[in-house]
Parts: sequence; structure tokens; C-alpha cells
Amino acid sequence: MSRRSWLLLGVLSSLWGASYLFIKVALEDDMAPTVIVFVRSLLAAVVLLPLAGRSGALGGLRANARHIPVLCVVQMGAPLLLIAFGERHIPSSLTGILVATAPIFTFLLAFALRARSARPGPAWPAS
Repeated sequence: MSRRSWLLLGVLSSLWGASYLFIKVALEDDMAPTVIVFVRSLLAAVVLLPLAGRSGALGGLRANARHIPVLCVVQMGAPLLLIAFGERHIPSSLTGILVATAPIFTFLLAFALRARSARPGPAWPAS
């Protein structure tokens, strides 16, 4: 890897990890987890929507408008809210580590489910 790639990785890691520190600071200042999630999502929208609009990535939005609110709640709202509520009880460094392990657990789950689906018979046990 080039020196520039290492530098960009370091910047990305710092920004990624700093968000959990900022959540912890906001919680210690008695900010509600719901407010933290709202502000975090608002800041992301303010930064990312103009970039997405300029690149033309918003073109297919209208065709999928019915599914977008569900996706927002399931993929963004609920996880961010759970992280903010959970960070009231554990350190921000542990939060960052646990969130970073999500791809590892996703791989293990996919591997286990694939092995299970390769077996003959029903894919899921009958209840």
C-alpha cells in the first residue's frame, strides 16, 4: 500500500472512531439518545445529499419511495438508536470495537447458513 493509502486509512479510522467518542460526550452532557441520532442523521444528510445529487445517485429514488422509509428505520434509525442507548452503559472504545466486528459476524453467519442450506432436508427446523 502506498503512503497516501495508509494516510487515508488513518483519517478514515479516526473519523469513524471519533463518532463514538462524540456520542459518549453528548450522553455525558445529558443529551437524549434520540436527539443524538437525529443530529447525526441530519448532519449526514446535509453532507451526503448534495454529493449524491451531483453524482446523479438520486435518480432511482422516486421509483422506490415506498420502501425508503422502512429502509431508513431498519438500516439507520434503529441501529443508531441502539448504539446511543448502549453507549450509556459501556465505554465508547468498546462500542467502536463491537460495531467494527459486525462484518466478521456477518461472514460467520453467512458461512453457517450456507453450510446449513447445503444439507438435505428442510432448511429450517420445524417448530
